[in-house]
Amino acid sequence: MKNTALLGILAVLVLEAGCMMGPKYKRPAVNVPQEYRTPEPQLATQASSLGNEQWWQLYQDPVLTQLIHTAIAQNYDVRIAAARVLEAQAQVGITRSNQFPSASVGADIYSQQNAKVTKVFPAYQVNAGDLNLSVIWNLDFWGSIADRPRRLEPNYSPPSGGSER
Repeated sequence: MKNTALLGILAVLVLEAGCMMGPKYKRPAVNVPQEYRTPEPQLATQASSLGNEQWWQLYQDPVLTQLIHTAIAQNYDVRIAAARVLEAQAQVGITRSNQFPSASVGADIYSQQNAKVTKVFPAYQVNAGDLNLSVIWNLDFWGSIADRPRRLEPNYSPPSGGSER
């Protein structure tokens, strides 16, 4: 009996010690400059982009200029990336279409004529037709169909392996 009571008290003390918190947190003092890079942020109309500058003309090298113009005109990586984005957007549209009902209609007309072969089977002619209508709607009870486009949307990134040529 004593061992059980002593073991219980020891268990309570261990559990209580696990819930104790340390000293109260104090934020350390940090010297932060008042201005990050410039005294005043530049407006978007005032700042010029490096992409808009023709930096290769500083070197006055016709070979470099020709290479730059060729790279801009024949940039296959950008074309491949744009094609991948369009392909992924189309795949999301195809996957999203599974949320809606689909319908199909079919018609069939046929005619069959048999001549009299024996006395048992007389000659006959059959003209018939079929009209089929089918509507299918997959009810999404667990949200797996509705969740597919969301899982596909971030898939615009190119695979790791470089360019495809």
